Amino acid sequence: MKNRNYKIFTTYFVLFCFVALAQNNEILRILKSIHYATTRALVRKDYQLAIEEANKLEKSKIKYEELKSLGNKNLSEEQVAYLGIRKNRAEAYYYLELYPVALEDSKFVYEHHPNPSVYEYTRYAFSLYYSGDRETAFQILTTGYRTLEDEKSQELLRKTIELLFDY
Repeated sequence: MKNRNYKIFTTYFVLFCFVALAQNNEILRILKSIHYATTRALVRKDYQLAIEEANKLEKSKIKYEELKSLGNKNLSEEQVAYLGIRKNRAEAYYYLELYPVALEDSKFVYEHHPNPSVYEYTRYAFSLYYSGDRETAFQILTTGYRTLEDEKSQELLRKTIELLFDY
């Protein structure tokens, strides 16, 4: 009897794992498809199309919190694609000079990326600055300046601070 129950349990467990794996593959396929479409639209400088493609993320009902995580410093492939879509949409809004709308996506990418690059800092700071929050924009740029260690990134952040705040 024990052996039979063990076989049944094992069979159901394996089936559950296959279903979960298939769901993750489907989620990854959807995310990669949207990310590719938004990137292609940005390259073509069709910012409205990039926004429309990125809005498919909400229609898919995929939530960042539900994606599998690989730990504090590593992002899963799904998380990378999700952040890439949000980054692309923020960039499209930014090019259309819709800074208050870009702010939400810029903030999301900045807060959820374990190692934000100089571009995450500057995009978020510009969105804040042009949305009227100069103080927080300055704090974000100075945080980036202190956090990023390479000279090129620090130089870019320093010039951005000079440009926006006349320092």
